[in-house]
Amino acid sequence: ALPHHRAQLGPGVTVLPVGGHRGLTGYAAVVRSEGDHWDLEMPQKAISWLGKPDPEKLPAIRDALQQDKDFDLQYDSQRGIVDPYNGGKFLARMAQLTLIAEQLGEQVIVARFLERLKRYLAVWLDHSSQNRLMYDPSWGGIVSCGCKYEGWGTTARCANYAKSAKTPNCPSLVDVGFDFGNAFYNDHHFHYGYFIYASAVVAKLDPTWSRIYHDKVWVLIRDIANPSAVDPFFPQWRHFDWYAGHSWASGIVANPNGLNQESASEALNAHYAMFLFGTATRDSVLKYTAETLLLLESQSIQTYWQVKTPSDIYPPEYKHDLIGIAWERLVEYQTFFGHHPFFVYGIQFIPVTAVAPIAFDRAWLKDALPAFQKSCEEDKPPLCTESGFIIFLVAAQSLVDKSSAWQAAARLPDSVFALSCAGGNGNTRTNTLHFEASGGNAAGTGTETPLPHQMT
Repeated sequence: ALPHHRAQLGPGVTVLPVGGHRGLTGYAAVVRSEGDHWDLEMPQKAISWLGKPDPEKLPAIRDALQQDKDFDLQYDSQRGIVDPYNGGKFLARMAQLTLIAEQLGEQVIVARFLERLKRYLAVWLDHSSQNRLMYDPSWGGIVSCGCKYEGWGTTARCANYAKSAKTPNCPSLVDVGFDFGNAFYNDHHFHYGYFIYASAVVAKLDPTWSRIYHDKVWVLIRDIANPSAVDPFFPQWRHFDWYAGHSWASGIVANPNGLNQESASEALNAHYAMFLFGTATRDSVLKYTAETLLLLESQSIQTYWQVKTPSDIYPPEYKHDLIGIAWERLVEYQTFFGHHPFFVYGIQFIPVTAVAPIAFDRAWLKDALPAFQKSCEEDKPPLCTESGFIIFLVAAQSLVDKSSAWQAAARLPDSVFALSCAGGNGNTRTNTLHFEASGGNAAGTGTETPLPHQMT
């Protein structure tokens, strides 16, 4: 049994004092079970659509929403002339604004965003995006064709797109780096998790839309976390490793270091999105399945990504308090796009949603936050701000020092929320302030029938 197993073992399972061995994920102990399985018990955690902000901060959130109310996707994203990762992120950004507007009673804004969300989701779900999503019968999944981008603004197009072509010209199928490796099954739960999240918000507000698009959203769910062992079109649990207790993001490209996952928080977001879609569509099986995945992933994040001092997982030679990339055979304190510490910390806080706090051990975060802050403050030129990763610093800060975080969030420049800002373009000032104002509060509206206190 691995460390995260032992923290959750139920009755009838005894950890033996001898016979185990140490590996990359700590000491694997021998256990004796009364049956042929282990029961893992997980405490219930509140999961909601939104947090509940402090009342005195609502005016500032309303002001921010008035500034964000005209947000719209750019011409290329409206037509699916974009990779699915960023395409999904932009839709989720709009969905967050929709939820906040609903909570604040701004029905005119809700209606405006809802109409846009339905229109833009339909582009992808109705197979009319220029960067098409296609079914791959070889590996059983939904992959992107890829877009050879040409033009700008309203002249933007995918040069390889041909609506009537029987044999598509798809750069993603031959270039493992295209669309972040989507056609090679890399990061599918990251990519499609954002689409499922946006679909959940629409389904919550428009049940008619939900009935029309239910099966198409489920195609994306089946791609990333198919619960069925007999589905002839998709494999079961593409990304989630039930023994490891977390997802692996890498796809079908072999690596001597095995599978890997960088942004565990985006894996958590995929489970959260499925939970919300199950909630909105009253699908209790999907909802509870997703919650199980979410709770296991959060436990593993706290166990294997967040390095305690002293650590009973990693040897003393590992001098850092966080894992940037976890592989099967090694761990790294960096990201795939840079080695700066604020990248390592920030990538584990994407996206900023109501479920994000579940992943963080507060004592660990309090100890780790100064290093995150120092890396941003000492960065010259200020890439932490220019990249938008400073958003994740103030989001993390709100969980341990809410007052200071609120002040820091109010000082963030508009540029960090621009669609051209790679780190911050999935977020808005409205959502950031809402998150800061909700930190540490009880869950807001949206929680349905709770799970039992223990899950098996």
